Amino acid sequence: MAEDHQSIDALIERIGQTGAADVATSGAVALLNLVPYAGGAVAAILSEFVSQKRIERICEVLAALNAALRQRGLAADTYLSRDQVVELVYETVEAASFASDQRKVDALKGGLVHAFVSSTSFDRKQLFLQILRETTAFELSVLRVLYECPDPFVVGRGGPERTLENASPKHPNIPIGFWHTEGTEANKGGQSLLKYLATCATQDAEMVEAALRRLDGRGLANAAPNLERSDWKVVSWLAMPEEHVKKLKAASISHEAGKQVRSPLEASRTRLGEQFVRSWSEPQNSA
Repeated sequence: MAEDHQSIDALIERIGQTGAADVATSGAVALLNLVPYAGGAVAAILSEFVSQKRIERICEVLAALNAALRQRGLAADTYLSRDQVVELVYETVEAASFASDQRKVDALKGGLVHAFVSSTSFDRKQLFLQILRETTAFELSVLRVLYECPDPFVVGRGGPERTLENASPKHPNIPIGFWHTEGTEANKGGQSLLKYLATCATQDAEMVEAALRRLDGRGLANAAPNLERSDWKVVSWLAMPEEHVKKLKAASISHEAGKQVRSPLEASRTRLGEQFVRSWSEPQNSA
């Protein structure tokens, strides 16, 4: 396995250094057919007249995938059939070769790695990669802001500072308890969700809104109904006796009441969108 990966690394480097004119004559295309996750699919792309820049992007994607498989000690067909390997690699590498933004190339690399190292269904991998190919770099950057920025529309009363780790027995220095949702409160004069997201993205509000509406249409967000909201979700800290914690084994925010109350930011996120972002931005956690 290690020797195979090393020879693949050398081949990828060789192709990246030669150029379109030399790939065919040097025999690199024939050798590439031996790469289990590339095969004739990538050879077909390289055999076309392509620029050196496109070849470099192709090699960048293949190198990232090879490194991820080697790091995990996985074969290319651990979670995919050979036909599935050809389909996903060909379509993703081709999209990366035409991408004009490095952010898009990085996202495609992450998505392809996820497809090879994750045990989730092929249908889900295929869907996510298709959405990824059809989504612009700008839309991807806005989507990351939507799912990764802190939520200023949640106000806590009493107790420790509200964090995701609150009340977890794995963090003994944090008081035991959980956040209880009381309801909502008007935030007169507060900034709207759209203005907040535009500020976080350092982009024009109209552009951010347009991107979010397109993302809504793919089920990756539900932002349109909440863009003008500025209300707060109010939560209060409830201490939990230690004996209750022992019975529950984990006292966390997941036990809170009133979960139907959602802040503007929370209401704009979807489970599908959260999983999609994770599939290409954090491939190292997908195994």
